[in-house]
Amino acid sequence: LDFSKIEAGKIEFDKTNFNLVELIERLHKTFKVKTEEKEIEFNIITDDTLPEFLRGDQVRLNQILNNLLSNAVKFTEKGSITLSVKVINRDMDTITLLFAVKDTGIGIAIDKVDSVFNSFQQESSSTTRKYGGTGLGLTISKQLVELQGGKMSLESEKNKGSKFSFHITYDIPARTMVEK
Repeated sequence: LDFSKIEAGKIEFDKTNFNLVELIERLHKTFKVKTEEKEIEFNIITDDTLPEFLRGDQVRLNQILNNLLSNAVKFTEKGSITLSVKVINRDMDTITLLFAVKDTGIGIAIDKVDSVFNSFQQESSSTTRKYGGTGLGLTISKQLVELQGGKMSLESEKNKGSKFSFHITYDIPARTMVEK
């Protein structure tokens, strides 16, 4: 449905206050269970200067991170997964955050890196057979980032792991708005 909305230019983004710290804690709890089952280390690294509250689309941020973390768990058999959040720019009213999901999974061959963002595409048919999926998660995530003025990138090495990162600028709500 999201894919269809994006294709039709009908996707809308909410501008509401949300607690970034709680969002990250919920993701940590959700994925900690999955990583413990696979005996994979799961780390969260956050910038000390992160504000507790932001103004933007919490549902879409959660969707993007959920997608990237799900893929990391799916394609990592041993080692670790790390979610990091870093402030890359800040002024009085806005903040640009860099989110990154890094894993020690199967990685992606250098000649296939660009194609994993294409609709219904995975690195290879053997990847689809072994791990499942539609090949839409990364496409949707990348488009959701770009429609919010951000950019998504990928660094990967076959059999060594992948790092998906993206940045989005959010409003910083006034203190009185947060308390309401």
